[in-house]
Amino acid sequence: MRNLDLRLNELEEKIKQPNFRKNKCLGNEVGYYVFDYSAEEEEELAVRERVAYLASKYDKSIHDFKLVVFDLYDIIMDLLIQEGFFRNLPRI
Repeated sequence: MRNLDLRLNELEEKIKQPNFRKNKCLGNEVGYYVFDYSAEEEEELAVRERVAYLASKYDKSIHDFKLVVFDLYDIIMDLLIQEGFFRNLPRI
C-alpha cells in the first residue's frame, strides 16, 4: 500500500504542473494518461478515496485549474441503458 500512496502523491504533483495540463512536449499528440493499479479491493478503495479527495480539493480552490473526474464505468453503463441494451436481459 505504501507504494500506491507514493504513486498517488506523484500523481497529484504531476497534475499540478502547467505543462502537464497543457499537453506540452507531446509533438501535437493528444494526451491520454492512465493510472494503473492492482484490482485488489484495498487498492481500489484507496484510489477511489484519493480521487474523491483530489476532485474536491481542486474543485473550488485557489489553484488555476479544476479537476474533473470521469468514471468510465458509469459512462458506459449510462450509454448502454440509454440505448436499451438491458431491456431484454433475463431477470434473475
